[in-house]
Amino acid sequence: MSEYRWRSLALLVLIPGLAQASITTSWTGSVSDLWTQGANWDNGVPTIGYLAVIENGANNPVSLTGSASIDGLTTGALNALTLQSGALLSLQGTAPFLNSGTLAVSSNAGLRLTGGSTYTND
Repeated sequence: MSEYRWRSLALLVLIPGLAQASITTSWTGSVSDLWTQGANWDNGVPTIGYLAVIENGANNPVSLTGSASIDGLTTGALNALTLQSGALLSLQGTAPFLNSGTLAVSSNAGLRLTGGSTYTND
C-alpha cells in the first residue's frame, strides 16, 4: 500500500474520535428551577453527550426530580443543585463533576458516576 493510502487510512481512523466531544449547555433558569425545562438551558436540556454548567442564572437552586444522564457537570460557588426524592443523576462520560456550589441529595435520590467520571467538591 502506498504511503498516501496509509496516511488517508490513519486520518479516517482518527476522525470518528473527534465526533465524540461533548456539547456544553449552561443553566439560565429563565423559566423555572426544573432541570428538565429546555428553556432553562442555553443549549437544551443536558443528556448523554452534554456537559452541564450551572454557574449563573435565576431560579437557583436547580431541581432534578427524575432521572438524567450526562457526560459531566460543573456548578459554581454561588449555585446549588438539589436531587429531589426519587431523582437519579448519572454521569456516564469521562468528564468530571466539579462542584464548587452546594449539592443537596434528598432521601431516595442518588448520584451515579460511571465511565471514568469523578467527583470533586471544591
